Amino acid sequence: MKRWKKWIIAGLVVLVAAAGAVWAFSSREAAPPERLTLTETPFVQVVSATGRLVPARTVQVQSLVTGRLLTLPYEEGDQVNTGSVLATLDDGDARQRLAESRSGLTLAQARARSLSELMVPVTQEELRQLALNREQLELTLQRQEVLYAQGAIPLEPLEETRSQLALLDSRIRSAEVSLASRRSGGAEAAEVAATVNQARSSLETLERELEKYTLTAPFDGIVLERLAEPGELMQPGTVLLVLAADDGFYAEVDLDERSMGLIQTGQPARLWPEAFPSREVAARVASIAPRVNAETGTVRVRLALEEQADFLIQDLTIQAEIEVRALERALLLPAAYLWQEEPAVVLTAVDGVVEERRLSRVEWVSLNQLLVLEGLSPGEVVIDPQAGVAPGDAVTLPPPPAEEGGGEQ
Repeated sequence: MKRWKKWIIAGLVVLVAAAGAVWAFSSREAAPPERLTLTETPFVQVVSATGRLVPARTVQVQSLVTGRLLTLPYEEGDQVNTGSVLATLDDGDARQRLAESRSGLTLAQARARSLSELMVPVTQEELRQLALNREQLELTLQRQEVLYAQGAIPLEPLEETRSQLALLDSRIRSAEVSLASRRSGGAEAAEVAATVNQARSSLETLERELEKYTLTAPFDGIVLERLAEPGELMQPGTVLLVLAADDGFYAEVDLDERSMGLIQTGQPARLWPEAFPSREVAARVASIAPRVNAETGTVRVRLALEEQADFLIQDLTIQAEIEVRALERALLLPAAYLWQEEPAVVLTAVDGVVEERRLSRVEWVSLNQLLVLEGLSPGEVVIDPQAGVAPGDAVTLPPPPAEEGGGEQ
């Protein structure tokens, strides 16, 4: 009997507990669904990308002539200054050609001086003597003609003098032609001047050629790569060194082509080197590549750094954020509040009844957030679709807190 009493008492306790649970459950009011009251808030939209730092200006130092490399004093990482001798090549043959050209110029100049300082004066003096001789011979001819007319001399002396006078006139004409040719502007003078100019031009060409055997730095910078060693035979176009100027760096990032409608030159950006994540550097969009990489579906964007830092080095991996839009007042909606994604639909309450609201214009600004452009207004309430309500359900929403911020639940 005692055992049965225990079982009866235990059963009564269970029934009382179950009745109490049912009464408590039935008397409890249904909890209101989670909701979001939309408020306007400042919003900055960014596009993120990964890239690398690239020198703002680089140059390949190439051999300009054929020759054996004699010196290459700089190693990778060495600093160079404008005009520093970067490399020298064997210039023995070039110097020999230069010496021969100098000799040719000296001979041409000597001939030009001989023509103007010696031959022209000599020809002038010869012409003066010939003119005096002609005057004398002309007087002799005149006397002989008088004597011959008087019958004092035979014809032969007169004819001889006339022949001498004709020969002298021929010599005078020849001397005049020579003098005109040797003076400035004459044929012989022009030929000699042309020879001098040609020799001088050849010398200048060889002097410039000789300069090519010594390579100097075009700017202050740093050696990025050393690609040759002394003793090697260089050909024109062979790269010896790669230099980067001290102009700093720019960042190159590859953006998904779907983001190209948001990117414009001049937009502000920020970047952080992965090696120094706490070091932010200001930048700006400098240029956008004119084509899409067909293999990766990306577009290369160049960011100009607006400040330099000693921790920035070539090929440093960086994370970049480009500010593509800044709004003082924006309606932002967490993606979790979407009842339907395409088209975008949310749940709202109108007069205590759940309704669907289609958002006519939205933009995804991140993986979990939308910018509402049309379809909702500040102060409207959006119901969490996970609250277990559906369109047409009756719902009671409590009034929003007195100071409910945008995006708060």
